[in-house]
Amino acid sequence: MELLAPMKTMKSQFYYIHGEDSPQLGVAYAPAGLDEDLIPADAYVTSWSPVRLSLLRGTFTDILGCDLIWRLCSARMREAIDAIATPRDGIQWLKVLIEDEHGHEQPYFVLHVPRASDVLDPERTIFDEDGQIRRAVLDSTKARGSHVLRLPGDTFRRIVSLEVRRSLETARCLGLIFSPVPQTP
Repeated sequence: MELLAPMKTMKSQFYYIHGEDSPQLGVAYAPAGLDEDLIPADAYVTSWSPVRLSLLRGTFTDILGCDLIWRLCSARMREAIDAIATPRDGIQWLKVLIEDEHGHEQPYFVLHVPRASDVLDPERTIFDEDGQIRRAVLDSTKARGSHVLRLPGDTFRRIVSLEVRRSLETARCLGLIFSPVPQTP
């Protein structure tokens, strides 16, 4: 039996960002008839009016779950990301208004990344039989200078740089979890 040598990767400079798995993490719900396709996965939105959503579970945190599979960020989280992101990242913020069960309304923003980043190491990334990414490995050279990424075929998960992570932590954004993304040395 042949053993594979462990893959050499460097200390992560990039992280998946998600909401913590907690009953306190708020989840926003769309009204009947509103579809997640309102935001095209691979195109910039050219016309947008703030969408109204309802917070039916949990509390307002800096990142919210959403039944439309949108990445919802508070104004504080947006400011922390904007402090580091560059035009190269190509992010677009789409305003939504979220009302809780007590009638309190908060503005949130969909973190829309319409352009998938060509940053994968094709030799080390593992794909399933349908071509979907099972385990991403970033090519450090291709990813250099990026701060907010979306991988090809992945419309929900977002990857942020170490600099963005630090900015979010300095801003004391709540409800966030960071998982390292492997990358080549």
